[in-house]
This record gives sequence, structure tokens and C-alpha cells, in this order.
Amino acid sequence: LDEVSRLLKHLQIEAELGKKFLLGKKEIAAVGDFKLLFNEVLAADNSIYAEFGNQKATFIPSIILNYITTYDEDYCNYIKSVFESVMKKSTLISEVNEKDRSLFFTYNFERIEQQKNIQ
Repeated sequence: LDEVSRLLKHLQIEAELGKKFLLGKKEIAAVGDFKLLFNEVLAADNSIYAEFGNQKATFIPSIILNYITTYDEDYCNYIKSVFESVMKKSTLISEVNEKDRSLFFTYNFERIEQQKNIQ
């Protein structure tokens, strides 16, 4: 839980700055912007869509911590369109919107502390 908290703090700083950088580093990498969006409705969905080069992949949660992976172009394009639609209806909480960003991170830090107290 301490490592999850450390990662969450790192994401919080990236969201505040709107820039990506390596965990534990202070300097900002030249790799690009960091955008964090929040959507209450789909917060429980653990599907992952990725693009790397010309390749597209979708990782679909299966049993426990396993994922089903597909590179099927039609399915990946469909998932990408779903994600883009959700993103349009989501709240941008990186760089701008300090109030909602603070609420998001405070909630998640509190959840981590609750879990620590259970153990």
C-alpha cells in the first residue's frame, strides 16, 4: 500500500504539471504531455487500449489478474472509438481543474489509508 501511495503521489504531480517524468525523478522528461481524465461512470472498467507504432492492442480483464489480449484491428478500432467517446464525456483533471483533481486524489489517498487501517 505504501508503494501504491507513492505511485499515486507521482501521478498527482504529473497531473498538476501536465508532464510525464520518471518515478522518483524531479526533472520533467521531454516525452510529452500528461493528460488525466476522470469519469465516475466507468471508473471500474479495467480494459486497456494501446497503440505502439502501427500496432494496436486491447487488453480485456479476465479472471482475477489475467487479461485477454487481442490485436484484431476491427475490435481495437471499436474499443478506441468507445474510449474516445468516454474521454469526451470525462473531466480533465490535469493542469487545470484543481478542485476536481484535489477531490480525486484525496479520495484515493483516503482509500489507501482505510486499507492500511484494516490490516
